[in-house]
Amino acid sequence: MGVLLGLLILLDQWIKLLYQLGHWHHSLSQGKQLNPLIQRSLMRVDRQDQ
Repeated sequence: MGVLLGLLILLDQWIKLLYQLGHWHHSLSQGKQLNPLIQRSLMRVDRQDQ
């Protein structure tokens, strides 16, 4: 049970890292192609991070 919880926490960290990398890549390469709604929500997330 403890091992499973540890794996879930690790997986969560990886997903967050991958999301940040993916978002960084998106905003560089294809930010103009993104749906305006998605862009708005991502900008909101960026403001919260800073």
